[in-house]
Amino acid sequence: MHPHINDEILSYFRSGIVKHTDSEGFSADITPNKLMLMKAGNIFYHEESVIEHIEGLQIFIRPGEKDLKPEVVFHDLPEVYSKDEWRLIASPTSETPLQFSSETWIYDFKAIDTTNFNLPEFPKSGLTAILYVFQGIAKINKAIKLEKSESIVFDENETVTINATQNAELVLFLTNEASTNYSGGMYSGNKTN
Repeated sequence: MHPHINDEILSYFRSGIVKHTDSEGFSADITPNKLMLMKAGNIFYHEESVIEHIEGLQIFIRPGEKDLKPEVVFHDLPEVYSKDEWRLIASPTSETPLQFSSETWIYDFKAIDTTNFNLPEFPKSGLTAILYVFQGIAKINKAIKLEKSESIVFDENETVTINATQNAELVLFLTNEASTNYSGGMYSGNKTN
């Protein structure tokens, strides 16, 4: 087992299985249908064992404040993919079972029949967006081409149109850069040793 301190970590896997075990004696599988948000707070120990080859993201978010109570939350998705629409998977509100303590929202989208679309309506003003291409290719405003593992940053005042290849998968991060957060987390603090 290894520690995490003052980080919130969303495990978002699109293939494979990982077994999570933690210091509280809890154990469960993380799969494409089952996402996990680990709120490390003041300290939390866990381990992950790859059961089946995985492809996914582990997204580290700065918490709203230091030393919150540690917690692990799982959420079963009804469908692995959000076909042709933006799906809100985590937020700071009760709108989602996976709740960040900071002002951060995460959406996903898989282009099946719709390959031309826009960003979703932002939940509030003052947000910055990061669009990440998980699979496929996306062309932004008919000019900027993004391939797998590439991303681009927007602010709320920019008009964004997206043209994606069929079956492209996108992940969208919205965050309020001016909101209160704790920047001394074990990983999200971006400290070098």
